[in-house]
Amino acid sequence: MNLSDTVKKVFAERKITSLKAFYNEVKRLSKKRPDEEEIEEAIDEYLAEDLVTDIAVDWDKRSIIYRENLFNDTEFKISLTDIEIEEGRMYVGHRFMPFIHPEIPLSDIQLQDEDGNPFTLLKVEVAVSEMYMFVSLLAPYSANIPKIKGQDTAIIEAYDLCDWLKENDFKEKDALRIVPVDYQKHIFRLEKVTSRELATQTFVIQNKDNQLTEAIEDILNWYAEPMPVDMCLFRAYAISKPDLVKEPGTAFGPFISQHEDFTFHNFANFAFIHYNNFEEIMMEEALMENMEQFPIEAGQSKEIDGIFAEMGNSFSELFIVGHAVQQLHKNQAIDKEEILSIIFKNNQPFANSKQAKNFNKAFDQLIKKLEKEWATQRLALPLQRLLTKTLDLKITIVNGLREIDANLVNMEDLDMKALTQLTSFDTLGEQILHFMFQVEDENQRLTPEFATTMLPNVEQMKTNFEEGLEYILSQL
Repeated sequence: MNLSDTVKKVFAERKITSLKAFYNEVKRLSKKRPDEEEIEEAIDEYLAEDLVTDIAVDWDKRSIIYRENLFNDTEFKISLTDIEIEEGRMYVGHRFMPFIHPEIPLSDIQLQDEDGNPFTLLKVEVAVSEMYMFVSLLAPYSANIPKIKGQDTAIIEAYDLCDWLKENDFKEKDALRIVPVDYQKHIFRLEKVTSRELATQTFVIQNKDNQLTEAIEDILNWYAEPMPVDMCLFRAYAISKPDLVKEPGTAFGPFISQHEDFTFHNFANFAFIHYNNFEEIMMEEALMENMEQFPIEAGQSKEIDGIFAEMGNSFSELFIVGHAVQQLHKNQAIDKEEILSIIFKNNQPFANSKQAKNFNKAFDQLIKKLEKEWATQRLALPLQRLLTKTLDLKITIVNGLREIDANLVNMEDLDMKALTQLTSFDTLGEQILHFMFQVEDENQRLTPEFATTMLPNVEQMKTNFEEGLEYILSQL
């Protein structure tokens, strides 16, 4: 078992919370006795590249944080809109994140009043334009993505609070507090927070908002790529003080919409957080990279993704896995030449013989592994359709980036804001493939129901990418 697999194995047990103990366990299970720096690199790679959404590391405190432990006692507030108060409902959308993992279906969550009576969860038809404010921050891995019905209507889940709001004389400036009753069983209590109580907490809330700001800055400075809002928030709270985690300040929607330094952008209905001047930062880094042109030393990596990084190739091992599985479903055999022709466009630009040898060895090993693993397995039809669309999206993205590169003469002509939007589609596609093939826990893998919901989103992502690509090319 290599170091990467060992790290995944220890994390999967979800028991160790000390980095020191984690290092010792990894060393105990490893034959080559890696040092702490190697283990740290493997941890960082696992959390970033495997898109782990429920584990964070506080490097300063040398601790490991699991989402279910972090938010076990967290009480968080929700402000209802005028529409919700009038209708007597609370549309859920993104409002439970990051305190309740988005992968947990709302049907598995029980929200009850102070007497233990559960509120009814409704499926409500609303105009797509009205739905947006409640779902704009949803994560790509959410199990609660609204279903689009026709062109103008969506089905979104909401709790029926009509009687409760009347009984509690709920006013416009009041708020809701969600309190864990049994976090592990997903049981929560709903309480009223009066406007007077909120007013007395003004300075406390401001202080907590400042703490959250500092934590988000730390996360954005550590991780270069834009990340889903939910993941960024989880990691920010993981490195925050206990009093902020116990009861956060302003609900995140109002917090981010009024923030001077942060913003979020939406692609295919999913939100990513970054600095307001993120495009300027990307442009500066791209210009510096273009001037320095220090290439990664070729032939050092023995893993497919590492070799792709050496080559500057935007495809991934996950793409190879997905395409091979698709071929097995269609033809009961893997056509290696077809996969290679897509990845390299009939040209294998290896820098040296060592790099070529490393790639061919890793590629052949992966194909043999897939042939064995998928000899008897089959994806449900909705998952097959989602796989086809996701692979098509990935090919479109890579070919588009190659076209930009071929036409780019001056870096200053490149619209970095538009490019950021395009590359975010690639992140979403990789996440779909990850949850389809790399998640070891079957309960966390994509379901046929989710695939059916996600399919039109992926189709829209491809359309949006093509439109963005056309715009970027027109500026070059």
